Amino acid sequence: MKQLIVFPTSQLVRQYKRDMLKNEKGVTGELPVTYEFFVDRCIDEIAAPFTFIGDFKKNLLLQHIFSRLIKQLRYFKSASPGYCFKIGEIIGELKREDMSPAEFRDLVKNTPKNQDIYTIYSAYQKLLKKNRLIDREDRHILCKNYIDKSRFVASYDSICFKEFYNFSTIQKKIIRNLGHKAEICDTKMG
Repeated sequence: MKQLIVFPTSQLVRQYKRDMLKNEKGVTGELPVTYEFFVDRCIDEIAAPFTFIGDFKKNLLLQHIFSRLIKQLRYFKSASPGYCFKIGEIIGELKREDMSPAEFRDLVKNTPKNQDIYTIYSAYQKLLKKNRLIDREDRHILCKNYIDKSRFVASYDSICFKEFYNFSTIQKKIIRNLGHKAEICDTKMG
């Protein structure tokens, strides 16, 4: 049985490898991977036409959107870097909860602040789509949507998620879409 072990952080991967090598001359088989590596490998085949943007570029795009929309916004009166950073964090959290701009708008109370967040989030998503860009959270959404077709996943009999304290909504959906291949288990790492 070919099993892939997925940990939430690189520190846990190193610790697991170290524990596996205690009193051993060597270990053969699959090496454990981080969750981010797992996501990247799952979407390799479909992510090629997109350009990945990190948090720095994400914040630059949000500053551009802010300055372009500033006259329409009712709550945010300036495009300060602090506002852009905070909105970027909010957008990231909404995506980790697998919530689109429209779902956010429909879920929250219609206040000037929430309306501005919706307007910025919506404009950000349109800009990403238009320019074929994906941010960190979009990679997870692609994974959720594509995982059942991934050749990387098909090459394993089971995928074991170890030492996750809790799972975000998008992670839960990815695991659910893995079906019978997914296992959630812990080890006795000290």
